[in-house]
Amino acid sequence: MEQENSNAPSNRDMHVVDDPTATQHGQSKKNSRGHKPKRIKLNGKRKATSCSISQDVILHKAETPWKPKRKQDQTETEEDTKVTAELYKRVRSVLNKLTPQKFQTLVKQLSEMDITTEERLKGVTDLIFERAIDISEPCYCVVYACTCRYLAMIKVASTSKQGEYVNFRAILLMRCQKVFEKDKDSEKEMDERRKVIEQTQDTGKREELRKELEISEIKEKNRSFGNIRFIGELFHLKMLTENIIHDCLFKLLRAKDEVSLECVCWLLSTIGKDLDTDEARPRMDQYFNQMHKIVQEKTISSRVRFKFQDVIDLRKCKWIPRGNSKTPKTLDQVQKKVKKEIQKRQIFLKQLKAQHKTKQERGSEAKGSRSPSGSEMCASDGWDVGGSQTTQRQGQSRESSRGREPHRVEIEKSSKPAQPTAKELTDKEIEKKTKTILDEYLHLQDIKKAIFCVEELKSPSVMHTFVSSAVNYVLERSKIARNQTGLLLHELVKKNVLSVSVYIQGLIEVVRYAEDMENEIPNIWQYFGELMGPMVQDGSVPLNFLLKAAEPLKENNKAGLLVAEVLHAASHREGHKKVGSLWRLSSLKWEDFMVAGDIKKFIVDKKVEFTVGDNNQPSTPTVSICMEAIQDKLHQLLIKEKADNEVIFDWIEENVDDPIDSLKFIRALMTSVCESAITGSGSSARVLPEVIKNRGDLLKKYLDNRAESELQALYALQAVIHKVEHPQGVLRTLFDTLYDEDIISEDGFNQWEKSKDPNEQEGKRIAMKQVVQFFSWLREAEDDVSDS
Repeated sequence: MEQENSNAPSNRDMHVVDDPTATQHGQSKKNSRGHKPKRIKLNGKRKATSCSISQDVILHKAETPWKPKRKQDQTETEEDTKVTAELYKRVRSVLNKLTPQKFQTLVKQLSEMDITTEERLKGVTDLIFERAIDISEPCYCVVYACTCRYLAMIKVASTSKQGEYVNFRAILLMRCQKVFEKDKDSEKEMDERRKVIEQTQDTGKREELRKELEISEIKEKNRSFGNIRFIGELFHLKMLTENIIHDCLFKLLRAKDEVSLECVCWLLSTIGKDLDTDEARPRMDQYFNQMHKIVQEKTISSRVRFKFQDVIDLRKCKWIPRGNSKTPKTLDQVQKKVKKEIQKRQIFLKQLKAQHKTKQERGSEAKGSRSPSGSEMCASDGWDVGGSQTTQRQGQSRESSRGREPHRVEIEKSSKPAQPTAKELTDKEIEKKTKTILDEYLHLQDIKKAIFCVEELKSPSVMHTFVSSAVNYVLERSKIARNQTGLLLHELVKKNVLSVSVYIQGLIEVVRYAEDMENEIPNIWQYFGELMGPMVQDGSVPLNFLLKAAEPLKENNKAGLLVAEVLHAASHREGHKKVGSLWRLSSLKWEDFMVAGDIKKFIVDKKVEFTVGDNNQPSTPTVSICMEAIQDKLHQLLIKEKADNEVIFDWIEENVDDPIDSLKFIRALMTSVCESAITGSGSSARVLPEVIKNRGDLLKKYLDNRAESELQALYALQAVIHKVEHPQGVLRTLFDTLYDEDIISEDGFNQWEKSKDPNEQEGKRIAMKQVVQFFSWLREAEDDVSDS
């Protein structure tokens, strides 16, 4: 036993060992209820041991612990996704607040965002693109296009091509191209869906599929329209080349489906003016010829045909749109517009108060305190007063069929002197008198009688109202009405019935609102030019009047537009050379009318180079040209080139010596004008009265109301009619037009009828037979007026 015990281990030889596998082999559940000692056998003997830890063991953690590679990639992707999502959220927030007022601030925020990867750049581009083509807010397409231009050069490293970069502009254009080309693929998809609907037997299912198809078609159609409009706005900002646009137009016109054709309308309405340049005009003519052909064939719906016709008409109107431009405005612009409307309303209320006050004052006076004045000759009831007898206008035999009566009638003066007016007329009364005078003047074309009626108004303090009322009354009427009214105002100023200051005061009352009227009257500047152009003709009114007349428009940089149109209207009557000379003599400069902008570019764009030409050019031609050469050149300008009157004026002034006194020149000019107005040949020949009307200023200038010149012009017309073998109705139409436009006077026609010149009898007898009714009417009308 002792020996046995001696072999037993001592206490210091015994040590406690915990089994590390206890929790790994199903023992954790047991130990959780309470620690059970583990018996360990050492050298054949068992010893009970126990271990307890009174404190938690805190392990050291590394800042960058090792992880498996798959877990590292997953963590990085999650962080990048969060940053990208936050970026898209911020972009959407900026786009929601994007307006013209906050444009600069918000776009700067966009450009400073953390767009560092190709994926993020594509995502931002998609967000902006989807907003831009949203047709529910088309007016903001311009704002999004400007945003794209601002962000165009943002670039990041390409993920597909090592060492290369991709920029915002390239991604955006690729996006536009994909949507443009996808339209064709979507059409095929729609056709397949239609086939499925036709093959579906279940009525309910078929109706459901049809509704889904309609919704899809509307969405695709709206995306196409939005994309096309956005492409147009990008082209406006020079982010697309002209060749790309022409390629789009060609493909759309070739497709011939209604959606593509509507896209053509949208695109041309947006950028047609920019495309229609001298270099690209042949291609544009080709597009419009094809559009006109499609309209004539009537193979598409009426709605699209009318849209085509609107675009065709828009081009004819020099791309000046009708109605308001659908572009967003800043708060300053809106407030400015509201301020102008308030000012208009205040002026209107002041006028009403003044009229009400005048009526109260006049109501207290005894009736009949005013005796009729000579101005009552122009009463609004259409009756003339002659002596003590009042008679209605006669001479209606031709008026009933043509709305016109002879105008060379002497004014019958009252046998009793007109009594002076007791009181000046009010603004309201002046307006009413103005309309009456103008109606009678435009009908009879008797400028002497119109001047007499204005003189009889005898209300100097409110004569500016006569000017403003006259301008307002004819502003939206015909071109002839505006020209004739302008001539009347010129004669009134020339004869000192109106002073230049009164004329300018009345003109300013209308001109100051021209910019507001521009949306409703797109040709407003041209109309003002036609009204003011007659003031620029003989130097009787200094050209410096334009400085004060255009003063209210300088603030918005519109004064130059008004002056350019006035000069063009004057050139149409007098020629570029004379108008340019008057401009230089007045010492006016374009800097007087334009506060900003490129003046040289403006002069070229508005074709007013004649105002900055050399003033030292000879006033008479230095080399004499034979009459045959003059005839050939006039034929080329009027018939082949269809040149503007200004061009013809300039050529005549430079090459023809004393054109007004040269009867041979008068015949050559009349021959070319009449030949240009006759279309067709033989019995199918007919007259285009519009040509004679357009050349009226040209003929009037050189005929100059002289009897001998008018007679020679009619001889030339007789020769032209004889040359084309007297087609039925042509000479009568020409006579009517020449008379209606006051190109040839009644005396001129009568002189031709009575002429017995043996050298001018060829074709005279047949010509007289064709215009028998014209001269019968002329004599009947004169007899009726003399009887009255």
